[in-house]
Amino acid sequence: MLSQVQQTYPQPIAYAYASIHRARSQAEKLDQILRCAEVTTRYLCALAIASFAARENTTFPPPDALTKFQGNLAFGHFLSVIQAISNLATPHPLQIQFSLCFQKKKALQKVN
Repeated sequence: MLSQVQQTYPQPIAYAYASIHRARSQAEKLDQILRCAEVTTRYLCALAIASFAARENTTFPPPDALTKFQGNLAFGHFLSVIQAISNLATPHPLQIQFSLCFQKKKALQKVN
């Protein structure tokens, strides 16, 4: 699995994933898992922003999470941008993929 990830995944994600396999202790492994999650979230956030920027309806305003995306950014900021762009009512190139990824979250929000 490691070699498949290294050959097919984007370099930042593949590197972070490989770091999990190189970890020697459970604490180090947990730290690397969290790092890999953050790297993956940042990469997905970049894809979400690019997809939103490529939307056909350029008059549709950016979501609040994107307009406030500045300063000291943490894991939650990147995740909020992904979620906000996933829930937009305007078409963009990766809309289907992102809406499928966050479909369960939408369903949970409707229940609450």
